[in-house]
Amino acid sequence: MRKAGLIMSLMMLVSVSAVADDLKPYRFDSMQMNLGALFFDRADRMKPAKSDFKVNRSVAMSNDDGHRAVILSLENLSSGRRILEPEQLMVIYADGTALRVNALPEKILLEGYEKRNFTLELGVNDYPVVAVVAANNEGY
Repeated sequence: MRKAGLIMSLMMLVSVSAVADDLKPYRFDSMQMNLGALFFDRADRMKPAKSDFKVNRSVAMSNDDGHRAVILSLENLSSGRRILEPEQLMVIYADGTALRVNALPEKILLEGYEKRNFTLELGVNDYPVVAVVAANNEGY
């Protein structure tokens, strides 16, 4: 019985180790674009939901498997406390596709006029991230 438990523990350790080896680290995407110059011709003209947030800066990252993430510098423009909802952010990819964010890593609450940085995982996409915007960003 004890031997079986030891074997099971060893197998679990090996499987966890194998999964960890499959996750490739992110690297910063080298080219950063100026959002003011990027007005893709999109028929849908989808916009992020109205909010009191502004994305001051986004730094795109990716790995060899096409997983995308961004480090966001977010600002609450209101004097009151605000909770960020996923639909208040929109990701623009290099092919012109614009998608609303569908999930956040955790509940993000910002006090009045607070600025905060956090990492947002975006999943797999063939195209690099050009920008992440909120309703208060230029052009949106």
